[in-house]
Amino acid sequence: MSALRSNRDPFFFYFSCLMLAIAVGGFGLNAIVNPESIPPNSTYLIVHGTCMFLWYLLLVIQAGMIRACNISLHKQLGKLSVVLTLGILLSGIWVSVNTYSRLEDAAIVMANIVNIGSFIVLFTFALYYIKRPAIHKRLMIYASLAMLIPAFGRLTKALHINEFLSLVFLILLALAPLVYDRKTLKRVQRVTVIGIVTIIVGLGLIVGIGLSESWANFLASISQN
Repeated sequence: MSALRSNRDPFFFYFSCLMLAIAVGGFGLNAIVNPESIPPNSTYLIVHGTCMFLWYLLLVIQAGMIRACNISLHKQLGKLSVVLTLGILLSGIWVSVNTYSRLEDAAIVMANIVNIGSFIVLFTFALYYIKRPAIHKRLMIYASLAMLIPAFGRLTKALHINEFLSLVFLILLALAPLVYDRKTLKRVQRVTVIGIVTIIVGLGLIVGIGLSESWANFLASISQN
């Protein structure tokens, strides 16, 4: 009965739905409010946006399959996550290169490196622990959270509030599984702590290094070669 209750627990499903809503709503609302900020259409940007949308959509579907106890279909659909990861990685690199050549914003480059790097590492470990559902699903949640910074940034920009609040929003979301663990398990899973630390360290790198003059000079020197 405990395993069944765990499968039907709505937390991870609704948490996945929330991330999908933030990803779509952040970019969508910003496009409506600030249409001048939309970058020129290009194949790499369309591919990246499509892969990102499909990732969060698949996350919701996968969480729904677990909740419905359809483990077989969950495993079959899970293979698509590897394809999407490759698409996100390759298109993300192109997005970073082209964005820097267009805007010369070093902070965005660092954010992209941290986001994609954290995502790849957490997703890889999620695959490694695929036979340990409690660890696997938390790693998938944090891998997805790692890529939400751009969406939060667009959301704060659309709402005309301080963009640094996007970091606060992300940290609050990262802490949600900790509260869930404490409430349901009476203890915090080690993987939850790892996920939170990964998110916070990533944000520290973005702010501490991405906004530094030395990082901007380093990218400028590379682009000139």
